[in-house]
Amino acid sequence: MRYSYVLMYPSSGSFDGDANSKWWTYLGEVVKPLSERFPDLLFWTTDYGDRVRLRVFSQEEEVHAFVQNKVECLGMWFPPNPDDNEIEVTLLSDLGSDRFLDWTIACDADDLQIRRQQRAMLTLRFLCATVRLYLDDVIKKEDGKWEWRKTPHQENPCGNNFESLIHLVGNITRFEFDLIGTLGTAWRLDGPQALARCRLW
Repeated sequence: MRYSYVLMYPSSGSFDGDANSKWWTYLGEVVKPLSERFPDLLFWTTDYGDRVRLRVFSQEEEVHAFVQNKVECLGMWFPPNPDDNEIEVTLLSDLGSDRFLDWTIACDADDLQIRRQQRAMLTLRFLCATVRLYLDDVIKKEDGKWEWRKTPHQENPCGNNFESLIHLVGNITRFEFDLIGTLGTAWRLDGPQALARCRLW
């Protein structure tokens, strides 16, 4: 059964609006009903500007029929290039890849395969919980449009409760990232670069 769906946004209809509006419409019309209809389903989704990726880990035909029906009703469509459809992507090749685990700790090939499967499932549950948390703040307005509801709190100065959540992830994992700054203008960004190592804890 298919695991990965790559879906293109329509350029009109209910998807009329900016990038955020399209994303929230997709979440409200496709992903939120999917999560409510199948509360135990493991899935995750991401936005890439003109398209979205929806990963669905299920062998139940009812789940995939539900996705297909929602996609068709909204006028979303698959990329015309077969190579962009990701039909061959699996949970193991996706979340069990080297990006998500240290393969050097495996004892042998069999051990590595077991670790990949275990890590892929852990990562899937983490991403699914993240999407479900975000969906909890996606609401439909009176005009029928969808929006993400800000969650103001003094510890979330940008009005996003994921500020606090990501802080906790950073506190738990001690992960760091590089922030690259470039000197220049909107017309010329080829000036010197500065790199700062940042952390969220």
